[in-house]
Amino acid sequence: MNSNLFIKNMVCDRCVFSVNKILDDLNIKYNNQPINIELVDFISGAEKDIIPDSNGEEYLKIVEAGDGAPHNHFLKSGEVQSIHNVLYALNKPTSGAINIIS
Repeated sequence: MNSNLFIKNMVCDRCVFSVNKILDDLNIKYNNQPINIELVDFISGAEKDIIPDSNGEEYLKIVEAGDGAPHNHFLKSGEVQSIHNVLYALNKPTSGAINIIS
């Protein structure tokens, strides 16, 4: 019995050539059964983002400009995150952090 793993919606532009090489070189087995891996889709320039949902968790999307392109950071409500050695807190007052309260 062959098992198949499909990698869907590959995100990294630089990854696709590496993934194809890795997939060709892999010889993976699970429980002594061969596993075939196939790249199904590649989305050039895709990026991680937040999908609004009224029942979902609260996040703050921080967009940083650097190296000529935007870079996204996602700060979850109630958490503290270090972004380039600066602490940011969303709805969690924290000493020494940039505290954002909604």
